[in-house]
Amino acid sequence: MTYILSFAIFGSLYLFLAGSMGLDVADCSVYEDDDDAYELCYLADQAAQPERVSDYFHNLFLIAYPISTALMTIALYKFPITGERRRKLEILKKRSIEDIEMKGETKVTVDGDK
Repeated sequence: MTYILSFAIFGSLYLFLAGSMGLDVADCSVYEDDDDAYELCYLADQAAQPERVSDYFHNLFLIAYPISTALMTIALYKFPITGERRRKLEILKKRSIEDIEMKGETKVTVDGDK
């Protein structure tokens, strides 16, 4: 839950900051039936963005995301899920897989299952 919530919060923050940098996205969905017009709208929209928006996304993906991913990896390594909580998560995962299989959707395999 915390993991999903952090994605929502930080994703919203990143988009808010992009908007404050001047990001203004055009609605090209009206051209979805015409591939050429859609591509032209998309390219024109990219060209209309301020340079600082491009710099922002460049820095976000090349600096901020790798740092946050490294910090998350360190936290997962330093504070692994063990004991009773891990057993509960494994039972919940097994029940979820069984529910999916009972509905007849697909055969779900988990790493290590043959």
